[in-house]
Amino acid sequence: MSKEDIETLHVSVGYACNNACIFCMESNIPGLYDSVRRLISEGRMYRDMDTHGHMRKVSFGRGEPTLNPDLPKYVAYAKKVGFRDIAVISNGRRYADRDYCKTLIGSGVTEFIVSVHGHTKELHETLTRRKDSFAETTDGLKNLSDLKQEQSFRIVVNHVVNKTNCPFIGDFLKYMRGYSIDVIVLSVVQPIWWGNRAKLFPALMPRYSDVAKRIDGIRRRNPEWFLPDAGGECVSIIDLPWCCSSPLVGNIGFKEKRVSEQDERAPDSLAVAGKSKGLRCRECVYDGICDGVYDAYTSRFGWGEFVPVKR
Repeated sequence: MSKEDIETLHVSVGYACNNACIFCMESNIPGLYDSVRRLISEGRMYRDMDTHGHMRKVSFGRGEPTLNPDLPKYVAYAKKVGFRDIAVISNGRRYADRDYCKTLIGSGVTEFIVSVHGHTKELHETLTRRKDSFAETTDGLKNLSDLKQEQSFRIVVNHVVNKTNCPFIGDFLKYMRGYSIDVIVLSVVQPIWWGNRAKLFPALMPRYSDVAKRIDGIRRRNPEWFLPDAGGECVSIIDLPWCCSSPLVGNIGFKEKRVSEQDERAPDSLAVAGKSKGLRCRECVYDGICDGVYDAYTSRFGWGEFVPVKR
């Protein structure tokens, strides 16, 4: 995967969501989910797309964008102003409607980013906290996989790794091979929780070193799963500190440069999350590209597992 920053315009098209993922960073921002269009300014949305239409990629997301009935219209406008890569970040439940998938493809979507957090109904719905979400999302993946035989677009699956599903990463990757997936992103849960959500930390936050050890073991047993040119899905890993993931460096995902969001009142969670570097980080070969470790993580676990990687 490319290590270069990819400039991406992030467009919020709504804050309502039909899942209630226990680790969701957005759901703790007061008042965001009162309605589909809450805090959405179409004028600002179109101005942002006009201003940044020279860029390569735009991504529609925030809550569950497919709940906004105007999403196809926004996608079509993005295509009109010149974006080459048009992504929708979704839980995939609406993709169980094959005709809706066709509508988005026809409007110009080139990349479907679908969040799937378990390989079984029980595991997925333990985390999404919504009945039938697993069946709808996997039916959606099947529809997209079938349509991909006729149309040109990418399917990316985002899997938020946490304490609950970490033991089953291998099972999940094997299960995903039943669909036509281009990239599976293993995104380690971010310890960004405010107020009462902080109590979830012990139940959700795995040790980075444990995650890296588990993924590396899977890679050694199934190297073809990690190679995009070997006929399998490419596995990309994000939000795992570089020093912990040194054996997996070939699969560290690209970094998106978040250029703009038209909703100025909803803070970007990453921007307000504190990160720091330890005293020895400057000795590490990855110091120049690593943005540090979350303070919430080191305040609980310390710095012992972060050992500088030497040249």
